[in-house]
Amino acid sequence: MSYLGGHRMNTMQKFSILFVVSITAPSFAMKPSQKGKDKSESSSSYVKSSTSSGVHPTASTTSKSNPKKPINLKPLHSPEVSGAQKKSKSKHDYTINFTDELIEEMEEVAENAPIDAKNIIEHLKNRNFLRDGYYRYATFVGIPGSGKTTYSKFIAYTLSKLGWNHRFISSGELLEDTRNRTLVRLRKMLHDLIDNGTPLIFIIDEFNELLENTENTHFDTSATAKFLWPFLDAQHHNHNFFFIGAMNRDSKLPHAFKNRIYLRRIKFHPFVDPTTKINAFRKKFDKYLQLTNDIDDAYLDTQLKKLGECGGRDLREFASLLRRIFRRYDQKSDVMLINKKYFEEGVKEYIENRTDTEHDQPEETEIIIRERHYVQNKLKELFNQLSFDRSNGGSPYSSRNKIIDMIDSGTMHTIYDLVGDNSPSEICRKMTTETLMFFTDEQTKIAEELVKNIITKRTRVRAMFSPKKDNNEGCIIV
Repeated sequence: MSYLGGHRMNTMQKFSILFVVSITAPSFAMKPSQKGKDKSESSSSYVKSSTSSGVHPTASTTSKSNPKKPINLKPLHSPEVSGAQKKSKSKHDYTINFTDELIEEMEEVAENAPIDAKNIIEHLKNRNFLRDGYYRYATFVGIPGSGKTTYSKFIAYTLSKLGWNHRFISSGELLEDTRNRTLVRLRKMLHDLIDNGTPLIFIIDEFNELLENTENTHFDTSATAKFLWPFLDAQHHNHNFFFIGAMNRDSKLPHAFKNRIYLRRIKFHPFVDPTTKINAFRKKFDKYLQLTNDIDDAYLDTQLKKLGECGGRDLREFASLLRRIFRRYDQKSDVMLINKKYFEEGVKEYIENRTDTEHDQPEETEIIIRERHYVQNKLKELFNQLSFDRSNGGSPYSSRNKIIDMIDSGTMHTIYDLVGDNSPSEICRKMTTETLMFFTDEQTKIAEELVKNIITKRTRVRAMFSPKKDNNEGCIIV
């Protein structure tokens, strides 16, 4: 037990004092021979300077004759900060770095951009071009790689030469982990920029992420969307403002939001014209990546059609794939010369990879999950009630056992077999009909899928003669 200031200290109190001292006091690297000397000198000079000035030793003093430099306490580990992180803290937050490579890409996309998107630039240059003060926002919609995001940057780049400011931000960067923080952040950002008085074009990429799932309690989107529309309405006749929302889809937006944008949407399409597509593809080649002389436009047209719909990004990725394919066979040549063999191998690999990745499961919303649980519970109630039904000709087996026999014998394929001629009993037919009668069309589809799942897994279990742990979904109904 120790004492401090007349008070007793236990072990935890001593540890707390030592911990505070260890993290606040600077440490100096000293040679073993210098430790005692430096410690005595620093201690004596500290007491001397403190007492001579009449200040209590615990007060902070600085010697005029020998001023000490401020001590910079550095953390034990100083992680490297990326350029994006440094940029996010600067006053030029969320501005686009217009590199030569990006400018070249933007100019290429601008050649094939929709005319309505091109006219936005003319509208903002000259307010008499459309003579429409209400046209203060638009949405760019298209598949990934169609050029919608790149062209929105091109608009910002063109207007920056005329004194316009811009902000480009992805919706994912706006989302916060605290409720309503997204709203607060976006509102402050927009109002600060508007109050600045400089013409502004504000771009949100993946805009649909802010508008979808507004009914989900885990998303901070409803309040944000409800703020954004009145704000955009308030910009009518503000010729120093324009908003662009770029998104891959708008089909899943709430109906109220669709009404807002369906006449403001500009559709970006992938390359349709073969000549335009071929010219865009040839621009992906350089002095290090070249095509053999026997690959002409007719050959390119035939092969590129196999790729299906393609945007500029798809063609760039395909050219990158050709580089990797060349290096599989030749790892030394400076110039990567693509012949028909390499080209057709790339087309085959492109199609195979795209086909594999397209077989994904549809996204499930909370509504679909609730519907599936509701249907599953209703089917469980139905089969539990049928376990007490022994009206099928005096058989000792219940209708539920009869259903299992139907599955095992392969005579039951869908839930509708329970209401047909093969139904185990009249009560089973009646109860199943009443259950299906009160299902919506979507719920009926879910019931069909669940029963098919039961039949498939029951058959699989019997074939293996042993149940598996993961065969529980659907089977618990029966």
